[in-house]
Amino acid sequence: MNNNTLANIYRPKSFKDFISHDNGDIDLIKHLISKNLHSNLNNNFSITVLLIEGPPGSGKSSLSKLYAKATLCPNRPKEEYEPCGDCDICNDKDTSNIYEYTIKSSTEAREVVQKLVEQSYCSPIRTTGREDQYRQFIILDELENASAELISSYLLKPLEDNPNTTTWILSTMDLEKLERRNPIVKEAITSRATVISLYKFTEEQIANILEERANIQIESGLLIAKVANGNLREAWSIVSKIAIISGLNPSEFKTEVVGNYLFGGITYSVRLSLWEALKNDDATLVKSIFKKWSTKISQKIIADLLVEDLISFINTPNKNSQELLFSLTTWYNSTIKYDLSLVFLQYLGIDFIENKVVKLKPLAVNNVSNINNNLLALAEKKGKVNNLNKESIMPFYLTSDSISDILKRYN
Repeated sequence: MNNNTLANIYRPKSFKDFISHDNGDIDLIKHLISKNLHSNLNNNFSITVLLIEGPPGSGKSSLSKLYAKATLCPNRPKEEYEPCGDCDICNDKDTSNIYEYTIKSSTEAREVVQKLVEQSYCSPIRTTGREDQYRQFIILDELENASAELISSYLLKPLEDNPNTTTWILSTMDLEKLERRNPIVKEAITSRATVISLYKFTEEQIANILEERANIQIESGLLIAKVANGNLREAWSIVSKIAIISGLNPSEFKTEVVGNYLFGGITYSVRLSLWEALKNDDATLVKSIFKKWSTKISQKIIADLLVEDLISFINTPNKNSQELLFSLTTWYNSTIKYDLSLVFLQYLGIDFIENKVVKLKPLAVNNVSNINNNLLALAEKKGKVNNLNKESIMPFYLTSDSISDILKRYN
């Protein structure tokens, strides 16, 4: 990977900066470092093999590197876990006891994995006089790309007989893929390792990280986060592309600039033309607008943007707005996919922006399991409740108890 990518430049250098979703597993790693529980020489409990699993961009590589660097950092006081962030180890200049490899295919990986196994039985390079830092780390990324034969022939025995001075850190984006290939091998790996689970970032977490590390405005960060879909690495990639195309520093990103890049010009002023077309009963223009939009961006993101508009138009709870929200809910969760334009063509002749007085504010989304009660009641009344999946991850506009609750958050 190019070390000059923004994802690497802004990679967290301390546990304080590592966003972990209040994950107790991160506290485990801190204890491994501060209590020197890597080795069982002087402890009844030790961990020398970790398996970090999580979706793309959830921080697996960052956590692996941070764990290794914090352990080896010569300036870290004993019984503490934070690295200094300034030494050669923290800044990737001294990697003498850190070995990394990303598995792309089993054929290419076989020779490298063999060498890493051999290295695991060697003594680390002594860089300090401290026993808690006499350790080497072997980091294997994308374990899901390894065949069952590669794992069983080369990795299982070394992981089981792992020397006290070696820590293996395995990571995978898809633990289920390992199980599909060979459930026995997957079970063998997980039985030899302590599993650490990471999760997708929320839009708010990504926006806050972009603001703290690159001074990107929260509003612009939320737009980037929407498209990144929980993947922080993808968010940094989007920031790089916008900076190159616009010629602006990330701190100069305005929502209009970000919106034009991300949504192909589907800005607020352009979206108003759709609402006007509905008001004017212009079916041809409505279909034309959606056809143009659908070639540029996911229809679900288009739906989210239009729902944000709709909520901003609501002055008091009204039947038309609630009906449209229900129709969008049904579309969003339908197993039979149909064009988003068909939802809006049901509402020709209705003026949704007649009383546009509510100013839109960012909506904090944390609990997405509580579906809007009013919409459910409407669904049950129409006999269409089976079209809704109550357990699925729902759009942000369903994370409230009522239409009135939505309005409170936008007043």
